[in-house]
Amino acid sequence: AKHAEADTVQAELRAVITTLEGDAAAAKATYEDLKAEAAAAAVREEQLDLDFANYKIIAINEKNQALAMLEESLAEEQGRAEEEVEARCKEEVARQMEEHDAKHKAE
Repeated sequence: AKHAEADTVQAELRAVITTLEGDAAAAKATYEDLKAEAAAAAVREEQLDLDFANYKIIAINEKNQALAMLEESLAEEQGRAEEEVEARCKEEVARQMEEHDAKHKAE
């Protein structure tokens, strides 16, 4: 009877050990899954950081291009304004010379 009782206890212990081993294997699998997910998330985060850095570079380049275009446009406008002032000055000088010549002819 004691032998049968010992066998029963031993069988129960083996069943508990088997259950614990199964639970440990499941826990290890869950841990490995979570570890893989964390690694994938880290890779995604790194890619997002790289993408953000690239977008910043693109935005800075576009801003610099826009500023260069604006500077060029302002320089062209300034050149046109200077030409216009120069033309007006020449016209005024020519008009004054004509007036002066007309006065001298009248005298």
